[in-house]
Amino acid sequence: MVKVLVVILNKNNAQGLRRALGSLVKQTVPICRVFDVLVLDGGSEDESEEVVLEFAKTFKCIEFRVQKVKGGTGPARIEACNYAYERGYDVIIWGDSENVYDANYVAELVRMVVKKGCDVAGGKPVVRGSLWDHAFFWYHAVHLVFPRLWEKHVPGNNKCMRIHLCKEIGYPPSRRAEDYGFTLRMLKTKRRFKYCVDDDAVVTVSLPQRLGDIIKWQLLRARGAAEAAAYVGAVPWDSWVWFLLLLTLLVGLLLSPVAPWGLLLLAPFAILCAYLAFRAPRFIANFSFFKLVGLPVGLLIHSLFSIYTLFEYTSIRSRLSRG
Repeated sequence: MVKVLVVILNKNNAQGLRRALGSLVKQTVPICRVFDVLVLDGGSEDESEEVVLEFAKTFKCIEFRVQKVKGGTGPARIEACNYAYERGYDVIIWGDSENVYDANYVAELVRMVVKKGCDVAGGKPVVRGSLWDHAFFWYHAVHLVFPRLWEKHVPGNNKCMRIHLCKEIGYPPSRRAEDYGFTLRMLKTKRRFKYCVDDDAVVTVSLPQRLGDIIKWQLLRARGAAEAAAYVGAVPWDSWVWFLLLLTLLVGLLLSPVAPWGLLLLAPFAILCAYLAFRAPRFIANFSFFKLVGLPVGLLIHSLFSIYTLFEYTSIRSRLSRG
């Protein structure tokens, strides 16, 4: 029988952790028979441990562990991989205390890995439907928004994978965006891995709901992506794409008042907004066209911080080359 471990990363999110565990114990496949749960905590100062212990009274296979090596989600994934590998698990499902899982989520992901022979599998992410959810829904759904991208990348908070990939590929010890670094490492091997996605494996994911939290999240993401790419030794090519998108937009805005052809430079940004707006209803609960006014703002914010990724990446690579 295949041994499955669901890993929930958490820090100071007791309320979200309660919802996440509540959805896991109601899966169509029985917890503690088909899968176990490890809550790996980054040093919470709230009631997170008490929440886990409350569930563990009924479900003995739910374990709470404080992360031994602090420093973000990269070290946490490395530690969870070692935990799973040492205890003989065959499959890891990566989660987050901000996620809420539909009842058949675990069953569908395990089916794809065990019965379809997938190395990596992911489900369909859905956001709640606020203004910022509309603006950034594509961040968690990027592998499904853009054609065939899921064949190369599945986001880290919605991923099931075979345990051997922990050793064979490995996560970089970046503070954030370690799943991005993981994908870069898989691409560098130039081997073919079988990726699968399933719309029936639905997970409700969360995004920051205030501008200040959005900025903080994007800053951590940008730094993490730079660290991950530097550790892996790969160029963050996607950040260059965001840079070029922003550059053409700004040049187009500057030129269009004096040269009508400058409007053509606005086309890439307009086409991207239109395409994302077309795909949005599939991934947003309580979808509203009115709230899509935040989408261009979300793209601009992401572009700006992706440029910061390039500067940070250059700085880190310089430090690493000096020893």
